Amino acid sequence: MEKSKKLLNPEGRIALIFPKNQLERWTFAAQAAGMFPARICHVFTLAHKDASRVMVEYQRGEPFEPKMESILIEKSPGEFSEAYKDITKSLYTKW
Repeated sequence: MEKSKKLLNPEGRIALIFPKNQLERWTFAAQAAGMFPARICHVFTLAHKDASRVMVEYQRGEPFEPKMESILIEKSPGEFSEAYKDITKSLYTKW
């Protein structure tokens, strides 16, 4: 996080994706470097499962309440959510 902070311009953000159980660890490391979460998005693979991943944007500055979001990848096995299709449409030709 220290190296990221040095590379960022003052208004810059770093966006990371990691396992949900690593959120506290990364946030602690960010805070030690003077960075705080601006946005947290929990990623659910299926509606009936707990979030498996988390996407976080960290930025410099004072602590504040981050924007909280979530995204569902599949409504049911093989049936992708519209939100997932929308954010991945530039990567996949099937939608």
